[in-house]
Amino acid sequence: MKNRLFIVVQIIGCLSQGFGFSGGLCPAGFSCRNFKNSSPPIPCPPGTFSVLGQHDCTPCAPGYYTNHSASESCAVCEAGFMCPFANQNPVACPVGTYTSCTRQSCCSVCPVGTYNTRIASTDCEKCPAGASCRPASPPSCDSAILTPEYQITLNQFAGKTNPLWKLIYKATRDGFLATDFHYHCNDKTETMTLINSKDGYIFGGYAQMAWSSGNSYIRDPKAFVFTLKNPHSIPPTRFLVKSGYESYALYAYASYGPTFGNGPDILVPDRSNLVKGTFKFGSTYADTTGRGSATFTGSSSFEIGEILVYQLFG
Repeated sequence: MKNRLFIVVQIIGCLSQGFGFSGGLCPAGFSCRNFKNSSPPIPCPPGTFSVLGQHDCTPCAPGYYTNHSASESCAVCEAGFMCPFANQNPVACPVGTYTSCTRQSCCSVCPVGTYNTRIASTDCEKCPAGASCRPASPPSCDSAILTPEYQITLNQFAGKTNPLWKLIYKATRDGFLATDFHYHCNDKTETMTLINSKDGYIFGGYAQMAWSSGNSYIRDPKAFVFTLKNPHSIPPTRFLVKSGYESYALYAYASYGPTFGNGPDILVPDRSNLVKGTFKFGSTYADTTGRGSATFTGSSSFEIGEILVYQLFG
């Protein structure tokens, strides 16, 4: 009896570590998290990887990237380039900026008294005698998502003049688990969530009240959701909570990321780099464009490339 029990424990242990598919190891570049359902291995999405026998995919560390699925490793970001997004190719440092080291998420501005005139620079030169060398503008490493124009628009949506934006959660840096989001964002008020789908659309929501892991709705009359970039050529638009639905504005569920409404209107799942998010838009927030759940990405589901959560001050 003891021997049988030992064998069962061994089998369970092997399954939990990535074994169990026809008696073999989970293949490199794949996730076997659904082995209990006899599901086939799932390719790791861009920005993640796995090695032979690994149970689930791992996000690339900061300064590394992979832009294709089923990756067995992540590539290092070379000097002269920045890798703000683990699921995209490196970006050459703009003129006036540089990275002298590998594994950089953002380029640095040339120090005062120095300059360069080439992209992908690894250093800067001293400014010649008798010349003036103005410093370059700092690169915005999340500029593909939060452009200055979008930031001004979102400030207007939130009724703020010139608040300080502090990035408190970045999924490609901090992780795509629901627990990663809650660790960084719980108890934080005045937060702006931006979601960049893998097909390039940008949307999200604002919460005046603090997020929590209480598995309950949070009343927030000031909350809203928005679209910045969508497939319908709808300009940046804010969608307010419908009258009488204020108590369902936010869904603070421990197993979800930032989730809005009781549809939910926007649902960010656990392991959101592997599992699609969903829309039931119009449940809690007023659909003023008539596009329903297709408003944000043209579909009732979406694949997430990045999530940014900022806390606004002032």
